[in-house]
Amino acid sequence: MTIPQEHIDNFPKLISDKGLSSDVSFQKLENNKIKFSISNLQSDKLIEAIDFVRSELCADSKIEINSDLTFNERSFDREINLSNCIFNNKFLFRKCIFKKNVWFKSTQFLSTTSFKGSFFERKVRFHFSEFNTSVIFENTVFKDLADFYYANFYETQQFHLTDFLSVTIFSNVTFHKQAQFLYNKVSFQSIISFESAAFNQSLDISRANFWCKLSFWNVEIEKFPLEMWLYQTDDIRPKKLDSFDEARKRIRESYRIIKNEFTKEGNSIESLQYYSYEMGMYEKEIENEKKIENRLLVWLNKKSNNFGTSWKNGIVFTLLTTLLFYLLFLLTFSPDLYFECSWEAFSMTIKHFFEFLNVAKWDIKPFGIENYSWGYIVLFIGRLFIAYGYYQTVQAFRKYGRK
Repeated sequence: MTIPQEHIDNFPKLISDKGLSSDVSFQKLENNKIKFSISNLQSDKLIEAIDFVRSELCADSKIEINSDLTFNERSFDREINLSNCIFNNKFLFRKCIFKKNVWFKSTQFLSTTSFKGSFFERKVRFHFSEFNTSVIFENTVFKDLADFYYANFYETQQFHLTDFLSVTIFSNVTFHKQAQFLYNKVSFQSIISFESAAFNQSLDISRANFWCKLSFWNVEIEKFPLEMWLYQTDDIRPKKLDSFDEARKRIRESYRIIKNEFTKEGNSIESLQYYSYEMGMYEKEIENEKKIENRLLVWLNKKSNNFGTSWKNGIVFTLLTTLLFYLLFLLTFSPDLYFECSWEAFSMTIKHFFEFLNVAKWDIKPFGIENYSWGYIVLFIGRLFIAYGYYQTVQAFRKYGRK
């Protein structure tokens, strides 16, 4: 919003009349826009100064705060608007009660930020806000709407013992590092939407207790995150660890929960996508497991159709498996065969290849040879893998037809 020059010229007098000459300053930007700075004020006076700038000077200009804003065990009976503020210092509302609506639209939190133990009785909005440090939401209660639309969390973020009792919006939010929801409380009317959110280091909701309506439509998530110490330890502080076994289990469980939400909605394509994420994480879990059969089955499932998501993998797997066992089949009676470079020999080889590929045909007589006892064993085993390839291909195709 452009401010008339005559109004800007009157700012010094208005600030002086309010007794804030040493605390409130302003800087003129391009197009007659203004950025204010507030310093050296205690918390109560700081709130008053922000209200003064909003009501008397400019309603939506940026306000840079260079003082701590700290409240402990306070109850606020009026609406609070701290939108368009840049908090360079501590921002602490601990065990506070907000009885009216609260706004933090386009607000930047650059230092220690905490809402620990606070209770929001009415709506609170963090639209387009930026959190440059890990925000403490431990034991925070959102009784009404909690809206983080297009917010950015630049550091590892944990919602520990946070209560979401109504509608909670994380739509288009970006979690640049690890994100964890741990031992939360919801109500029968709770709705939590992560629509179009981005999780750049995956997500842990394995113990979130989200027994409510969830939406994960169009979510972007890092399948195999590089950072996992939060998911391993539940400790927000960085740690160097030798093992991430527990973290992988928790991430896998999170993918299973998301998969089930899509399944309940009838969204089979997205459900299969997160099933593939779930199985991919399980594959990493069992990398060092002694039970070879588990690892083999998961490997086959991945290679044959990428856990039900790729019919192309199914076709390639079937053809390569057929080629491998067909060559082994021919080697079992190699003394009776010799190589001939001719079109007739090539066409006969291809013909018998497709006979091998046809699992319904068992009376194969390659090149006129009828007796091949060892070859029959190879044929039988090969047909098992070929049939498996057929099945996996069909399963992958079915993802487009499931309801």
